[in-house]
Amino acid sequence: MWHNLHIKNVGRIKKIVAEFTITMIPILPYATMKVKIYESQTGHFTGATNLAIKRKFDDNYEFTVGSGDTIQGALENTILKFNEKMSEDDYLELNEQDISYADWTDF
Repeated sequence: MWHNLHIKNVGRIKKIVAEFTITMIPILPYATMKVKIYESQTGHFTGATNLAIKRKFDDNYEFTVGSGDTIQGALENTILKFNEKMSEDDYLELNEQDISYADWTDF
């Protein structure tokens, strides 16, 4: 199985195991964002959003990454971390200037 592959010059392999569309009206200006879930060779799951929030402390856009022992756990942790970032920056909702989407070829 792919979990046990060890190939010269390959540091790690991750597999995309799920993709979710998250609807957050009226929080998101375009209503939705996507979360991709990746599985590592060790069986751990990582979630990543396709939407970055402009952080108020440095004006840089930051994507959200979460993790878990299951697909559901990684999805939940990613959304919770996204909500935490919004709270940290005192956002109640986001406008077009507050967000940046990942390039469509990356997602």
